[in-house]
Amino acid sequence: MDHSGPGGMHNHFGGRRDRDDSQSTAPITGAMIRRVLHYFLPYKARATVILLCILASAIIGLVPPLLIRTIIDSAILGGNLSFLSWLALGMILASLVTGFIGVAQNYLSNLIGQGVMYDMRNHLYSHLQSLHLGFFINVRTSETITRLNNDVAGIQNVVTGTLVSIVSNVIILATTVGTIFWLSWPLAIVSVLILPLFIIPTRRVGRIRQDLTRNIQEQRADLTHILQETLSVGGYILMKIFGQERVEREKFRGKNWEIMRLQIRHALVGRWYFMIIGLFGTLGPALVYWMGGWLVLRDSMTIGTVVAFVAYLSRLY
Repeated sequence: MDHSGPGGMHNHFGGRRDRDDSQSTAPITGAMIRRVLHYFLPYKARATVILLCILASAIIGLVPPLLIRTIIDSAILGGNLSFLSWLALGMILASLVTGFIGVAQNYLSNLIGQGVMYDMRNHLYSHLQSLHLGFFINVRTSETITRLNNDVAGIQNVVTGTLVSIVSNVIILATTVGTIFWLSWPLAIVSVLILPLFIIPTRRVGRIRQDLTRNIQEQRADLTHILQETLSVGGYILMKIFGQERVEREKFRGKNWEIMRLQIRHALVGRWYFMIIGLFGTLGPALVYWMGGWLVLRDSMTIGTVVAFVAYLSRLY
């Protein structure tokens, strides 16, 4: 057994080469994306229904601000209590229908996500069984297991979260921008010009979080490796025989500390970004109220239109 350091016992146990952390993650290519999309083909019917749900939800979401405009300009200023009641009921019904659509959409997206995970795990396990012995000699078992479990589990987050969010945001963006230009093109131009202030910091924060997520996955694989080699029957006996308890304990603590540090960074990165986003989210409505108020004073716009426009801004941003 090698007593030269904490890594000595690992080399004796597994005889595997350490992973080269200097190697960069493989870039995302078109071929890789096509391979992933292949797993979604059996679920294209459900995906189509999800797309229809997103479209319906986006269109219905445009209704409440228009109802608010009518409530202010026609029902309240016109003193029509009956009309006011019907409009208020319409807002409640719109929210109710959107909620039901959201439940159906979430159910279908989870079905697809779980189905893709099931298919991918089966495929990867069969692929691992077909590999040559040399692969298992040069790659740590803990890393293979971690990637099989955690990386595949991330697919569900992509399906139920990222993909649905991207499609939903694109549709909401298109419908909302079209509506605000219909309401008032001068106010719409001012509102749209603020959007790059959201996009630029978002891309920066996204890259940082991506690097941190990759590092966390690697550190977790190392931690699993330590657990497997020191808590297995053979590893436990060797650790006791050569008196390596303290060395392995310190190694475990160090790796555990590194994971905690990365998790804290991952949780806190972007806090300044969200503060800036909050500032931009206030800047847009403030400009709309200022310009809209000026147009109202000139009798070029109604109060209800200004209020509805600000409601659309919260949806847009």
